[in-house]
Amino acid sequence: MMLDDLTREEMQQFEKVGRVRDYTVGDPIVREGESGSSFFLILSGRAEVRTNVGSATYRKLMDVGPCGVFGEICFLGAQNRSASVIATQACKAIEFHRADFESFVQQHPLIGMKVYRGMARELAFRLTKN
Repeated sequence: MMLDDLTREEMQQFEKVGRVRDYTVGDPIVREGESGSSFFLILSGRAEVRTNVGSATYRKLMDVGPCGVFGEICFLGAQNRSASVIATQACKAIEFHRADFESFVQQHPLIGMKVYRGMARELAFRLTKN
């Protein structure tokens, strides 16, 4: 998992940077092509990451459940979302905005380094698993 390197205390500090969001079944959490600068950590429920392959069709990329993350590409600097994420169960998630996290890292550089390292590890895993 992306945040495995964080101690319990570090995770509690890190979670305070985010904003808790609730979604019902079918709610779009992010939409492909929209601008964004945040990533999400699922606390409960499930969501599906999908990409458009036509005007009314999509390709499922992955399911995300508790402790799963998505949105790292925009968080790291891409302007537009590369996929949509739809709640497939009622979801509770924490949204972490880049600007808030960058301010947090000024005060907690070790936690920031662990989060970025975990994010890099997660992205490397996703790129090499297919």
